[in-house]
Amino acid sequence: MKSERIYIRVSKNEKQELERYALLSGKTISEYMITNSRRDIEKKKRIYKVEDNDSGKITPENKEKLVQVKFTKSGFKTLNERADKLNITISEYVRRATLHKRIFDFTFIRELTMELRKIGTNLNQLTHLANMEKIRVVNLKETKDEIAGIYGELRKLFRKNLY
Repeated sequence: MKSERIYIRVSKNEKQELERYALLSGKTISEYMITNSRRDIEKKKRIYKVEDNDSGKITPENKEKLVQVKFTKSGFKTLNERADKLNITISEYVRRATLHKRIFDFTFIRELTMELRKIGTNLNQLTHLANMEKIRVVNLKETKDEIAGIYGELRKLFRKNLY
């Protein structure tokens, strides 16, 4: 497949932000932009339907179900302010916020937290023994490797859920 080039203009700050997020994602700016564009297109495909006739017209799907939600006064004020900033209705804001965000499974973080607690407990015990002068030299290579592994998993998690 032959690729084509497109050009966009961004401010210096926007370019720096793109570079930063691309770096955090482990991608080049081009790869980062393509990935996010594809993700956005997939979102649009779920929201809009393309007519099968030759026109290829894109229309919003009909909304058939009603959901009612109650908010506190302050919650509703915040919701209204956020929708106003985007210049969209509250209904559209709620749809976007609920349908376009990832659902995150926190069980993974619980497991990492438990591992970190175990490592912290072990370090406390070693520190206590060292302060009592019962031990002098401690080999923390395994501990360092465990922490590095957990750090690596957290980085992967961060990259995966960045956008």
